[in-house]
Amino acid sequence: MSRANLSQNSFSAVQNFDALPDAALVNFPVLQTLVGKSRPTIYRWIKAGLLPKPKPGITGGHNVWSVGDVRRALINLAGGG
Repeated sequence: MSRANLSQNSFSAVQNFDALPDAALVNFPVLQTLVGKSRPTIYRWIKAGLLPKPKPGITGGHNVWSVGDVRRALINLAGGG
């Protein structure tokens, strides 16, 4: 996913991911940029338990993921867990 496809907030979240607290929430475009995979692959990985399940958005809208859960999944995917 290119920067042109990310909102300014999502781009900032990707750039500053390491500085975000574990309790922070990120949306699908951020997760997709961090993982570098297509939407179908990401949802297959969620079903397989390789990535965390999403949580409903605060307003009941789009799904979100906690940064801590994403960090742990990325470490496991990289073979560090």
